[in-house]
Amino acid sequence: MNGLISIILLQTRIQFWPEQSTTSIIVGISLIAGFFLILLFGTLIAGRRRRRSPEARQKYSRFVFQRMAANVGLSKEQIDALEHLVIVCKVKQPFLIFSNVGLLDDTLKKGIYSLANNKELSEEKREKQLSDLFKIKESIEQNYKRGVGITSTNLIRPGQQIVLTFPDGQQIQTKIATNLKRMLVCAIPESIASNRLAWKRGTSIKANFWRSNDSGYALNTKILGYDQMKGQPTVMIQHSKTLKRSQQRKFRRRLLARSCFFYPIEVMTVGKGRKAARKAFVQRNFKHLGNFLDISAGGCSINSQAPLERGKLLMIEFEIERGSRITAFGKVRRLTGHKTQLSIMHIMFTKVTSNHLNSIYSYVYNYVPPQTVSSRNYRLAGSKTR
Repeated sequence: MNGLISIILLQTRIQFWPEQSTTSIIVGISLIAGFFLILLFGTLIAGRRRRRSPEARQKYSRFVFQRMAANVGLSKEQIDALEHLVIVCKVKQPFLIFSNVGLLDDTLKKGIYSLANNKELSEEKREKQLSDLFKIKESIEQNYKRGVGITSTNLIRPGQQIVLTFPDGQQIQTKIATNLKRMLVCAIPESIASNRLAWKRGTSIKANFWRSNDSGYALNTKILGYDQMKGQPTVMIQHSKTLKRSQQRKFRRRLLARSCFFYPIEVMTVGKGRKAARKAFVQRNFKHLGNFLDISAGGCSINSQAPLERGKLLMIEFEIERGSRITAFGKVRRLTGHKTQLSIMHIMFTKVTSNHLNSIYSYVYNYVPPQTVSSRNYRLAGSKTR
């Protein structure tokens, strides 16, 4: 019976497996061989990467570093300067410089100290390169994650700088010594005599502070009392849950409790006909006194009993360090508190010389080159050796 079935199947020519052509077999073998070649090639490449020296790996990642720098808004010149600084400072994890504030500050400080000690540079080139470093810091910082804001002074951390404005207009720049359940305890600067802080308990005062990577805040509070903390005189102020958060600025700002003088600027037309031109004149006969609240590379806030109107131009003279006068020109963008005795002018700088701007940057970022720096020179200026 089995033999009969076999004969029938052979006669009907039924095939259970189709016959493979020679071409199909060759193509299949080629595909398998190609797969193994690709796998072998990938293994060799991975091995070569593992065997790269640190210098070779750094060179290999230059493209990624430059792309990351471009993504935060750095120019080609700034990218080259930052990359060179990272190399000469031997930064072990260069990509972290775009997200780690401490690493960025430490690296830039080395560059600033090197510029301060480089005797071969002219003053003009030194200020230009210093300005470039500050602008690198500024661009990278603007891309850091922004704070979400706070709604109560209970969330302020100790060490936060704050400006207290008292009823007679006196301001003190201090910091939070500790944050208690019912009050904030603020240190009283040693430079202020205790007899000048004679305001009674319950006296209403104003306070302003700026949170890093967030924005500025203003609040109304009152004095709860005075005390000593570890030998340091302190003033205790009431918590507030009605914080007024100001609009975020493009530039980082820092509290500055300094007096200043400002002068209005008048723009007048000089000449006639085709020779007519508009020129700006500083009205030095109209000298006004003001007090800084804060300052940034882009502008400042000034308290005054004689504020200028919105849109007015002005010149400001002040000192950050004693004996070093800074002159800045600006425009009043907005005015707040104009219904009270003291009004606050929010000013945008329109013109500041590079050396004065670098002084403002140094204060805002707390970059103060020491009188003498280690003999190690990072050679930021001149020819670059890679």
